[in-house]
Amino acid sequence: YSDMTIECGWEPFFVHQCIVCPQCEYFEQFCSRGLYHNFLSENELLVAKMVGYLYTGDYTVENDSWNERPTKPNDPTAYLMAVPDVTTSIGHLTFHLKMLALAEKLYIPGLMKTAEHHVVKALNGMRSKDSFRNAIREIYSAPFEYMYIIRSVAVDYPIANMKKLRSAGCTGSEKALDNTFLREFPEFSNDLLLEMVDQF
Repeated sequence: YSDMTIECGWEPFFVHQCIVCPQCEYFEQFCSRGLYHNFLSENELLVAKMVGYLYTGDYTVENDSWNERPTKPNDPTAYLMAVPDVTTSIGHLTFHLKMLALAEKLYIPGLMKTAEHHVVKALNGMRSKDSFRNAIREIYSAPFEYMYIIRSVAVDYPIANMKKLRSAGCTGSEKALDNTFLREFPEFSNDLLLEMVDQF
């Protein structure tokens, strides 16, 4: 028995208002208008993990296969439909970033906090200069509407781990956060500087 359906692509998710609506303002607004059949354009696996979170309070990332659907050029939904390779550490980070963006879009505060925790954990797992830099590149490639919350996480991590990232040998043979990198990613450097200034 269910009294609400979330449809995504070819995959319907049969859910319960008493569980979903108190956690998600987006769905609560639909149900308050008597609309119990909701359509989402995001990737099915991402939505499945979101639904799983609403019932269990967490989600996991396995080496699942993603069914990618074609998107139009400049389609604003493309970011949440693209397929990361979740067999890699950067793929796991990408998945958590997309979950964070979806949670922000649908306004699911608990999921936002959980996804942010997973993003920070994934960043902490970056053991080399290249993996850390690829993570920053991935974060700063997110579309504008999701930039604020994702970038705030991106600068909080290096500020909290500045000594490690600026020390040779701690995250690889070279510094992960050296001067060359800071010049290569001026937007990241600017956000980092502003956050550090705000903290003092």
